[in-house]
Amino acid sequence: MAQLPHSHDIPWTFSFSLWQDFRESWCLLMAAVTLALLSLPLEKFFLAWLLAAVLVLLALGDYRYGLLYDSLVALLFVLGAAPLYMSVVSLTSAFVGSLLGGGLLYAVRQLSHGGLGLGDVKLLAALGPWLGWQNIILCLLLASCLGAVYGGVLLLRGKMPRQGVLPFGPFLALGAVIAFAWGDSCWNWWEGVYVSIW
Repeated sequence: MAQLPHSHDIPWTFSFSLWQDFRESWCLLMAAVTLALLSLPLEKFFLAWLLAAVLVLLALGDYRYGLLYDSLVALLFVLGAAPLYMSVVSLTSAFVGSLLGGGLLYAVRQLSHGGLGLGDVKLLAALGPWLGWQNIILCLLLASCLGAVYGGVLLLRGKMPRQGVLPFGPFLALGAVIAFAWGDSCWNWWEGVYVSIW
């Protein structure tokens, strides 16, 4: 896990110079994302790629500097007009998704006395127009599971102190891409598991 730099070394706003710093990692990650998304229909591929393009930048910022840049979160929210326009998500579902996602994480932030960053709250709220309320829940479940597994592995290997900081943004980003691209398949799988058990 990357160690966060001293506060005077942290770029507090996203800029072109920061994009240049992220560019190589962004290109490598987006190449992997593009390959993973190739099986999607063209319209959904375009939207998923656009979503991932911004989320990867956000994830890199959180991983390296512990920041989810407001300008990128705002861009993500504005670009959420695309799935609304293409009727991938309804306006009502988008609105409820933003309130539900942002509200749930804000409650967690309050209960944990600031253990969760406000940037995570804003990010999940901005994902409402992309995911709708059902896939917001899926995104949060996936992110929580992935984060818990990753954090557990780090603790077992002695790579992170018990009070160490684990950026949640990268897991939200991954959960959001999975939920957007394959959310229906995930819910269908869960329904099948639930029916088989009960």
